[in-house]
Amino acid sequence: MWNDIDRGFRDVCAQSKTPVYRRILDIQRKGYSSGEKTLKRRCVEKGRKRRYGQYHRDNVDGTIELRYIQPRKGYIAVSCPWRLSSPEDIDTGKYQIKPDRNMKNIIRPQDVVLDRVIKFADANGLPFWIDRLCIDQLDGSDENEIAIQSMDMIYKQSTLSLGLLFVRIDLKEQVECLCDLMSGNCVTKWQNGWGKDEYSLDISLQKARKVLNILDLIIKDTWWERAWIFQEEYLSGIRMCLLIRSSQSHRLQSSSMGFGNIPGELELRAVDFRKQATRFCLVFRHRAGVSESEKSLCTEILKRAGKYNIMLLRNTGRNLKAMSPTIFRDIGRRNIICASDILIIASNCCDYLVRLTINIL
Repeated sequence: MWNDIDRGFRDVCAQSKTPVYRRILDIQRKGYSSGEKTLKRRCVEKGRKRRYGQYHRDNVDGTIELRYIQPRKGYIAVSCPWRLSSPEDIDTGKYQIKPDRNMKNIIRPQDVVLDRVIKFADANGLPFWIDRLCIDQLDGSDENEIAIQSMDMIYKQSTLSLGLLFVRIDLKEQVECLCDLMSGNCVTKWQNGWGKDEYSLDISLQKARKVLNILDLIIKDTWWERAWIFQEEYLSGIRMCLLIRSSQSHRLQSSSMGFGNIPGELELRAVDFRKQATRFCLVFRHRAGVSESEKSLCTEILKRAGKYNIMLLRNTGRNLKAMSPTIFRDIGRRNIICASDILIIASNCCDYLVRLTINIL
């Protein structure tokens, strides 16, 4: 399959001698209704074993048993990169789970992923869904194909979604800058004489540069690079929580900074992060004394973590109802291994009723 997402319509037409209307009709014949999807919804939680008259979550040998369940009161949908940098990209066998019936293959996530997910799940009292364990990973299986086409259902219907970032924010000054940003202390919103939203910077240029450095650190995490993760965040909406590792978290649990109570983690809502990052970058890049490299950095941050409703309203002066072009553009900026997955991701994000059968194409 050609990856022609960045090509113009004339160039796409020129790729084949077959008239474009015939090609569109042929694609239509290979589609199916999204209403035909039947997804096997299985989730994971820590198992419990009875020992010496009491229930324990961990085995004597130090391994932790996980088990499959059908969620009854909701679940957490996990969003994280498959590949991590060394030395964290390892699975030591610390977590044990037996494949559910009718599953041919599962791929255990790395220890560090399950460590963090289970802390979050325990704190919220919910089981979790993660693709490696909850989808049959056998290539070409019917369940695998249906699950790929059904990611919209997983993340739309989750109670919470969890995005795992692997950057670290360990300095007290960094945490304070992030707190100022998330609290809305860096930017003030006001309306001009025409009723249009405007923003002004409420901190010094020196402090603003420190905030910009924190934003740069966060958006360089691989979580912002993958096309599949774009879909997971977009469909989760306000339910997506981000975890960022920090050695400062124990000092913040009794404070008013609002970073949650997960040990070793800073917790923030993705939608709030996008809103504050967008407001900050829009006003900072027009501040006197800002260098061209800093303006370019603001542009890159907005490409990865911009808030749609703020940016579209500011650029056009009105809300746009057609989001498809923007969604396709942003998916095209993300990394993806298989170009045909763009069709699935875009269909899920845009809620298209008729889908293409990728294996046939």
